[in-house]
Amino acid sequence: MDRVIIRGSGRANEIGYHVSPSKNTGDILQKGLKDPAYIWKSKGNAEWFRRLHEDPDNNEYPEDMTIWIVDITGLNMEADEETKDMSYWSSAFREGEFGEGYIYRGRIPPERLVDRY
Repeated sequence: MDRVIIRGSGRANEIGYHVSPSKNTGDILQKGLKDPAYIWKSKGNAEWFRRLHEDPDNNEYPEDMTIWIVDITGLNMEADEETKDMSYWSSAFREGEFGEGYIYRGRIPPERLVDRY
C-alpha cells in the first residue's frame, strides 16, 4: 500500500492507481471516476495494465492510457475477482498471485484525484 502526503492535509493518505483511456481526461477532471471505479493498489501493476492496453502486440485496438493517482483513504473497496490470480492475465505473474486490484462501488469525486501521468 502506498501513502502520500496530500498538500495541505498534514497527514499520510492511502493512494491507489486508476488506469483509463487518455481520451477520458477532460471528463474525469470534471466529474471524477465513474461507478464502479477500478483501482490498483500497486503502482507496478497499474503500469503493467497500461502497457497491456497500449501495446499493439497485446491489443488489437491499442490506445493511449493515463494513470490517475487517487486518494482512496477511507473508501470501502472490495477485491476485484479478476485480479485474484494474475497468472491468468500474463506469464509474468506467479500462479495465484494477487494483483491488488480493487473496485469501489460509487463515484470518486475529482477532489480525490491527486495527479496523473
